[in-house]
Amino acid sequence: MKSELLSIIIIGTLGCASTSPSQPPPSNATPTAAKAPVRSYESLVKIGRTYCDSGKAAKALKPLKQAIAQAPQRPEAYVVLGYSFAAQKKLNESTAAYEKARILGSKERRLFQELSSVYDVQEKYAAAIGIYRAWLKISPTDSEMRHDLSLSLLLAGQIPEAIELLQKVIAESDKPSQAQADLAYAYARSGQHAKAIVLLHKLYPKGLPYGLLIEFIQTYESPKQALDFFNRFAVKPLDKNHHKIRSHLLGLIQK
Repeated sequence: MKSELLSIIIIGTLGCASTSPSQPPPSNATPTAAKAPVRSYESLVKIGRTYCDSGKAAKALKPLKQAIAQAPQRPEAYVVLGYSFAAQKKLNESTAAYEKARILGSKERRLFQELSSVYDVQEKYAAAIGIYRAWLKISPTDSEMRHDLSLSLLLAGQIPEAIELLQKVIAESDKPSQAQADLAYAYARSGQHAKAIVLLHKLYPKGLPYGLLIEFIQTYESPKQALDFFNRFAVKPLDKNHHKIRSHLLGLIQK
């Protein structure tokens, strides 16, 4: 940057030296265009976040890079940059930007929440779990992040700890239905189907949504037990997709 400025100064000086002082300026000379105002770091970061939130993540890159150029040791622009890359499905770039924000000392909750989610999407569950744990050291009473941690543990196959955390989240929550559904799935994943069924009867008295029904059926090793679960929780009357699942389970039983 310094060498570029020097080049501009030298070229400008040479230009002035080649012009005779007595020569009047051309009559058709145009006035110098006014420079655009320099935006503050905070303003550039806000513009970047606005672009991301409005579905224009790629447009966020320019103001965010300008902000980083202004103050490379500040973490806020890197947090939004990570969000921008994640929205563009550039996950490696996203994690690099988020981790840079952490190195620079960011304690922003959104950073930890978004970075852990990116790691989960990449199936880097150990990394996601580490990020959640790091945040809970900063904010030990954050029940929502504890819930998110339990789901990463569940994805990583660390089911006993996931169950323990979900039970704690339920005890702390005024509206625990989502955590109860997740706990039911954790019970099913660990083979504790009787406990799962108790919760599911309470949460879904009219039957499970199709996608959730499939998830629970897949936790059974026995086709007969899976069919019993299906008959208990499939929404009636059965539609075409449900009939296919039921026929498939009957076929497995008859083999």
